[in-house]
Amino acid sequence: MNIPGIIASAMSGGADKLIEKMGNVVDNLITSKEEKETLKIELKKEINRNNETTEAEATKRIEAELKDIQGARDANARIQESDKASWWAKNTAYFLDVFLGLIWGFVTIFLVMKALNLIESVKVDLTAILSIYSTITAMFMISLNFHRGTSRSSQEKQKQLNDILKNS
Repeated sequence: MNIPGIIASAMSGGADKLIEKMGNVVDNLITSKEEKETLKIELKKEINRNNETTEAEATKRIEAELKDIQGARDANARIQESDKASWWAKNTAYFLDVFLGLIWGFVTIFLVMKALNLIESVKVDLTAILSIYSTITAMFMISLNFHRGTSRSSQEKQKQLNDILKNS
């Protein structure tokens, strides 16, 4: 097996497996035990540095997403509180919720009726319908969570956002 193949197969098993596999490769390339141990230590350091970098990037991404969500909520609140905002601007979110809710409800009823054989239909591709259903469900849940989330969870989220912003 070639070295890239060993690395690729070892990466699927985690860092410990990678170190073990690299140790086997090192055994074939380096002869002294000191060289082997030094290379293993350097490899562990590099893996740890990579893990720390990945965690830092994930934290930055989460913070950015939380700031975006808070910004969108603030914008929505400003629209609702504004005297100059039109009736349509103030009610767009409600229309979106109702529209997605109706679509979700109709597709749910169709799937339940199809599962109970209450609907006789000509060869319907359920794979496509289930794909559409999962997309609609996700959109409906996002809309519901954003616009109609519970006040308690919103308060907790706001507190978390404030803590993150203070620590940044």
